[in-house]
Amino acid sequence: MAETESGGQRIVVDGKVITVPSLSVADFCQQYRLSDEIKKLLLNEKFETAGAVLEAAESNLEKAGFKQGQVAELKRALREFLSSKMVVTANA
Repeated sequence: MAETESGGQRIVVDGKVITVPSLSVADFCQQYRLSDEIKKLLLNEKFETAGAVLEAAESNLEKAGFKQGQVAELKRALREFLSSKMVVTANA
């Protein structure tokens, strides 16, 4: 994951380079209605931004103590985040 000059983060999704704005885990959890427990788990695992959470494998989240329902909620929030914030900047 690379940082852009404007503070966004570049990630590759399905062969496309996507720029997502930098959003702290705390702000992400608040804006996308995630529970305090999910926020605590993310912060305990040292996730700092929503972009970093996008890079996490589901199996790693489960190893970190996330329950299946929490993983589902996190996926929902990430889908909402991507659909409202992403900008395709180039093909990978």
